[in-house]
Amino acid sequence: MTPAARGLLRIVWLQKLATRKALGRLILLLMAAMAVACFWPFSAPRNSVSWIPGGHGVRFGKHGILMGPGPLRQDDTGASGCTLDLWVEVRQSDSYGAIFAAYSAANPRLLRIEQFDDGMAVRSLAPGEPARVGGAQLYVDGVFAPVKPFLLTITSDAHGTKAFVNGIFRRVVPDFGVCHAVFTGRFVAGTDASSDYSWRGRLAGIAIFDNSLTPEEVQSDYKAWPDHPNLALGRRRGLAALYLFDEGSGSRVRDAISRANSFYMPDRYIVLAQSLLSFPSFDNYLDIVLNIIGFMPLGFMLCGYLGMRGAIGASFAKTVLLCGLFSLLIESLQWFLPTRDSDMTDVITNIAGSAVGALLYTVSRRWLVSLGKLTQ
Repeated sequence: MTPAARGLLRIVWLQKLATRKALGRLILLLMAAMAVACFWPFSAPRNSVSWIPGGHGVRFGKHGILMGPGPLRQDDTGASGCTLDLWVEVRQSDSYGAIFAAYSAANPRLLRIEQFDDGMAVRSLAPGEPARVGGAQLYVDGVFAPVKPFLLTITSDAHGTKAFVNGIFRRVVPDFGVCHAVFTGRFVAGTDASSDYSWRGRLAGIAIFDNSLTPEEVQSDYKAWPDHPNLALGRRRGLAALYLFDEGSGSRVRDAISRANSFYMPDRYIVLAQSLLSFPSFDNYLDIVLNIIGFMPLGFMLCGYLGMRGAIGASFAKTVLLCGLFSLLIESLQWFLPTRDSDMTDVITNIAGSAVGALLYTVSRRWLVSLGKLTQ
């Protein structure tokens, strides 16, 4: 090889090296930006729960939580029935979030009562069962309107679970019980126990009974809640816990029946039983699409970077593996942040996105080679 040819080859090699280094820096910059987006704001936000000035109740903001007591009983099958009253006011009628939940060490998703659009959903999942956007065991639509108080009543016994809104019967679900969760679980209000599912609105009262109230009793309690619920409900049979939210200040909401069963306002927002790499669920199509699209640029560029010094097939496999490890690291670290979910669904869809990006690079490279625009 002549000196001139060797010099030309050296120039070409240096240009490729500079291009590879620049691409490597761009990939690192992209990964840093993705990490910032996944971990922001890097810490737990302040607990946005505040007392209603001059009135009863607390208001939940963007990230609010009340850590409740529990369990009310150590072992209870709920054979005698139960009733749960929630006196609430939503911020908007087309929102989402967990109003009240119960959890245990064995099952962080014992019970969740939530606002789902303008309806009320009641869910109870077994350990390891994937969470689904729909599929609540009990759902009542057209419940909520903004700036209007509602009494949500759930009664349950051996025959099933009934839902009442403002004392009016709305729906019954046979063979679905919640009493075991109510009596043996620990409580949380304003969000879910296992994930960041914050609810915005006002909570002004909670009552728990160790029996299933009759429709007449439910209607009577609805009439009593706005004025003097302590007088009317205090005489009701089977009252196990009563929270009137009339303290007006401080960090505790006390139970009128037992001072030991208080709700507590922590300084910082927290998810009490957050799952690490929870079981995948593929019913949230928007999240799936966004997760796939989000990793496509990284897969495309990383495959191009690795392909500059190796076979394209091996570069594709390495790209998918490295992107999968990067996604797994992100999801594992998100377990420490209450505003993020650690989810295997994201890992799987991120891997799929990186594979699509790497495939696009592979196909486009081979197409350019076939046109003579690019050498192997």
